[in-house]
Amino acid sequence: MKQEENGIGPFRKLYAGYAARSMDRARVAAGGLMTSLLATALREGLVDGVVLCRSDFSQEKMGYAIDIVTNADEIPKYGKSVYFNIPIERETRRLDQFNGKLAICALPCQARIIRRTQLGGKRLQNITLVGALFCGHNNELELWQLILKKKGIPQDRIVDMRTNREYMDGAVEFEMDDGSVREVSFREFNVYRRLWLFSKDLCRHCDEHLGAQADFSVGDIIVEDFLKKGIKHSALIARTEAGSALVDTALSKGVVALEPVFAETIYNAQRSLIVTSGDNVSRYYANRALGHKVKKPSEGRFRLRTFLIYFLLLLNDRLSRTKSGQWIFIKTPLVLLKSYIKLFNALKSGLK
Repeated sequence: MKQEENGIGPFRKLYAGYAARSMDRARVAAGGLMTSLLATALREGLVDGVVLCRSDFSQEKMGYAIDIVTNADEIPKYGKSVYFNIPIERETRRLDQFNGKLAICALPCQARIIRRTQLGGKRLQNITLVGALFCGHNNELELWQLILKKKGIPQDRIVDMRTNREYMDGAVEFEMDDGSVREVSFREFNVYRRLWLFSKDLCRHCDEHLGAQADFSVGDIIVEDFLKKGIKHSALIARTEAGSALVDTALSKGVVALEPVFAETIYNAQRSLIVTSGDNVSRYYANRALGHKVKKPSEGRFRLRTFLIYFLLLLNDRLSRTKSGQWIFIKTPLVLLKSYIKLFNALKSGLK
C-alpha cells in the first residue's frame, strides 16, 4: 500500500470511470466498474471463482443467496444492488471448502472481517482478492418488507428484483409472477434508508466506509465535474499490489474506461460521511444515551452536532422496530420526511 491521505485510506492509484462497453453498463449498477473488474479477474485466471450476493424469492418471500460464480459471463447478473444486509461473513465454512482461489465483492465492514479472519492463518486463506463497495450504512431486510407492505406489493408473488438508477434517480423494479413489473422510486426508498430505519447493528459504531482493507474499492463520486458527464462515473481506489495489477489488466483489455483523479476529489465526494462518522466520541455518547453498549474511544472530542445526528438516527432505527414507529414513518408524507433529512444535512454542514 502506497500512501494514505485525506481520510480515504491507503491507495496506490485513484481513478474515476466506468465499464467500457455500453451493454455492460446497462446491466449493472455504479457504472459497472466492480462487475467488469471481477469478471476480468475470473476471465484472466487470477481467481477460480467470485463470491457474489443476490436477492432470492424462492421461498415466496424476500431473502438472499450467496453464490460462488465460476463463469465470467454470469457475473453481470449480480450487478444490480439489492440494498439490504447480506451476512457474507456467516459463509466462511462453505468458502473454505472451495477448491481454488476466490475473489469476493464485499462491503467495507465485511472486508475488515475477512482480513481479521485471515490473520488467524487458517480460515479464508483462499480469498486472494477483495473488492469493496463504498457504504454509508446498511439496513436489514425488514426495511424492504415494510416498504413493500406500504406499496401493496405482495412478497409471495415477486420472482426477481433489480435496481435501475442513475445516481439518485431511477427505480427498484420487482418482477411479478404474472410477468408484470412493479416499481419503487429509488428516491422514495432512499428517504427511508437515509433515516436509518432498520439499520444494521454494526452501523451504530462503524467508521469504515470506503473499504480501506480491500484490494480495491468502488463507489459513487458525486461531484459537479462528474455529474455533468454523459456516462455515470464511479470512483475506483486501487489499494494493494493485487488490486493495482487487476486494474492494469482491465485497462489493457479495454474493459474499463478510467481517468486519474486526486485523493481530494474522492474525499470531497464522501466528505460529510467521512467527517461525521470519524467523530467516535460523540457517536459513543449517542449510543449510550439510547442504551447501546459500545466501547468508549480512547481519544477524541465531543461535538454536539455529531451527537445530535447520531442520536436522532439511532432513535429512528429504534422506532422503526416498533409497530407505532412503523406507522408513523409510513403515514408521514415524504415531503415532511425529506424536510427531516434536511435537518441532518444542516447539522453536518460546517463539520471538519
